[in-house]
Amino acid sequence: MHMPDPTFPPLLTGHPVKGAVKAYETAQSQAAGGTAGAGDVFWARSTDTLDVAVVLEPDVPSSTAIQMMFAAMVAFGDSLGAIGPPELGLYYAWPGSLLVNGATAGHVHVALPAGCRHDEVPDWMVVAIIVNLRVENREIEPGDDAHNTNLLEEGCGDITRTQLVESFCRHFLVWINTWQHEGFKPIHEVWVGRCTELSEQIDVILGGEHHKGTFVGLDETGNLLFRPDDSDEVNSLSIFDYVDYADPDVAP
Repeated sequence: MHMPDPTFPPLLTGHPVKGAVKAYETAQSQAAGGTAGAGDVFWARSTDTLDVAVVLEPDVPSSTAIQMMFAAMVAFGDSLGAIGPPELGLYYAWPGSLLVNGATAGHVHVALPAGCRHDEVPDWMVVAIIVNLRVENREIEPGDDAHNTNLLEEGCGDITRTQLVESFCRHFLVWINTWQHEGFKPIHEVWVGRCTELSEQIDVILGGEHHKGTFVGLDETGNLLFRPDDSDEVNSLSIFDYVDYADPDVAP
């Protein structure tokens, strides 16, 4: 069945990515190589996976620009809420997991130029959403993997890749505009309100290490704040440990 290409709002220009090449990697490569700039949106033609990546050119240091990762998560929540069934439960887990009805359906990813410092304004940034639309491994029956899911299994079988690309891009622009005028606070409030881990025990693996404790929240950058089991002090995990750094010499 032919699926129409998505249409994009002003300020955004769509670029389809064919075959096995991933939109996220393509966006990184072209942004790093200088052939893609602000407002370019790369999207995969796959109908099994939503893979859409937006190139941004921030005018603030990466320690502030990284907030776009959480803006993208909130935007995806709004976009799926707008076109999905009303009973659908969309939640977040740090750093970038998207949960539907309690199981992980996808992730948000962020890429910056290789060597970019936290206090440095990056030449570019890529923010991507990768979500499972339907089962890729036919050997796994619905419900066999309680920790992972896809939109088809959660009652969203009528939602197409094209609808999601369009809806996400519209809502992402809205949240970028909100962020420009009101800062991180509105995004932070929505994200925390949809977070499954607040005040709960967590076990985060980052940099090959387990970090266990009680989830306290996010700081103004988006770093995770938690209270270790053996301490009353609040520690933090850097969101930048989750960021990908792209080398312009590496092809997708």
